[in-house]
Amino acid sequence: LKMFDPTDDITAEVFKQVFPDSFRHVVPVQDFSEVTKYLLQWDRASQNLEVQEALFEMDGQRRTVKTGFLGLFGEKVDAISHYQRVVEELNAKIKYARRKAKSQPSTRSSFVIFDNQVDAAMAAQSVLFPLDGTRFVTHRAPGPDNINWLTLFKTSKDKFVRRILMLPLIAIIMVFPAGLFSAALGALDKAFCQQTSEVYWQWYCETDSQFGELMKRLVTGWLPSLLVTLWQNLVVMRVFYMVALVECVSFSLGGVDRRITSLYFYWGYLNIFLGAILGAGALSLFGLALSLNSVEQVLTSIGISIAASANFLTNYALLRALLLVPLKLVFPHPGILGYIVRNLLSLTCCRGAGITRRQRYQAWEPKSFMYGREAGNTMVMGLIGVAYIATSPITVAVVACYFIGFFVVCRHHLLYVYARNYESGGELWPVLFDRFVIMLITLAYFTAFQLITNKAWLQAVIILLTTPIILFKFHSICTKRYKEVCLEMPLDIAWRQPRAEIPPQMYIPSELRHQSIGWHPEQGKAWSGYGMPRWL
Repeated sequence: LKMFDPTDDITAEVFKQVFPDSFRHVVPVQDFSEVTKYLLQWDRASQNLEVQEALFEMDGQRRTVKTGFLGLFGEKVDAISHYQRVVEELNAKIKYARRKAKSQPSTRSSFVIFDNQVDAAMAAQSVLFPLDGTRFVTHRAPGPDNINWLTLFKTSKDKFVRRILMLPLIAIIMVFPAGLFSAALGALDKAFCQQTSEVYWQWYCETDSQFGELMKRLVTGWLPSLLVTLWQNLVVMRVFYMVALVECVSFSLGGVDRRITSLYFYWGYLNIFLGAILGAGALSLFGLALSLNSVEQVLTSIGISIAASANFLTNYALLRALLLVPLKLVFPHPGILGYIVRNLLSLTCCRGAGITRRQRYQAWEPKSFMYGREAGNTMVMGLIGVAYIATSPITVAVVACYFIGFFVVCRHHLLYVYARNYESGGELWPVLFDRFVIMLITLAYFTAFQLITNKAWLQAVIILLTTPIILFKFHSICTKRYKEVCLEMPLDIAWRQPRAEIPPQMYIPSELRHQSIGWHPEQGKAWSGYGMPRWL
């Protein structure tokens, strides 16, 4: 079946009337999610078949598997024959699902292709109303490698429901206090050194040895930061990726990364920055301040608590600058550790680990750069450095060391380690700029409160009254002057571009092509190579 320029298509008729000289093709979007599901099952079955065949060639023994749930229950059958039968069945299902996807009515989305940039830019910034009353909302199409197909499958109602359902999960992650790790370890340190406690540890509290002092510093200093980092990388990262997919807020994979960047920044703002300021120590000092008699004593005690919060953030920045950045140079992605573990397992207990060429390649294959996570983490570090620039120069110096090291490591990895996944055209910059303005507003208020605690009333009032207005005006001017240029193609630039014929087959997904030519289990993902889901 022909996958583009369908007959009697209202989209083609409308654009032929409006742009008769430059309009070329219409590629309707078909829902091929069922094909992808069977292809992933086929890929797993094929990999299991390759492992069994490799083991048979190695020792001449044919293994057996159980056909029940997770291979734990059911009848024992020959493994090679079983997986061959599963692969053949999935081949038939894939062919049927592909024919079904091609023959069913298309979704409400289509790609429209022109032969020049001027008409494409005009169409992307227009709202068209054909004679039958259908309303066409147009957007600039992402590149063929930058399409988030799941968003194109869903209706506006589906997207709204999905966003509502994700709000409680976002709220839980945002509100869950990552500073709880610091408070818990602080309470543990106090319990170890309280003589009336059941867990009193005399050696830990009274030792003068260097090892004992090192343990104290690890428990109260670096260990809380390490736990926050593990929580951030193991839980928060995956939850935000799933949320950005489920919400279907963007038509492009770059938009998914931008959404993850925003969620990461706000999580870091609430949990890392404000969580450190409003931690257990600050809240206790605030409670003490309420019992004081004079306003000056109250302000002094609050100022001391806010300044003391820099200790946790300095340790957090030290951990990332002195440990995680050098570690990232050696282990740029989890695949390196997976490669080592596979080799060790293949030499010891699991002979099927790393036995096939596919397994060895998957453990070592290039991964994509996780722009959403890395940009979010970097902005959180920038927030820490900007907010404490006037009150804690040591924190700022540590953050500067982090940025110097991270720049060198990232430049090396982007050139020689990571693989390009998509091209977004620099659309992440407006998101970064908006958060930079939030950082500057935070700096203004944070510095003003510090001035108030030091009785510098006039300077604090000037900053509180003038800085937000100046930053708001600056943001408005930059948004009007540059944001539209970043998001839409300016007509004077489009006019200078040469004409080009774009093959419509580029916007046909590999799942719907003959024999799924070009398909790969990691394609169509914002982060490829990390085992992240494509559909949710």
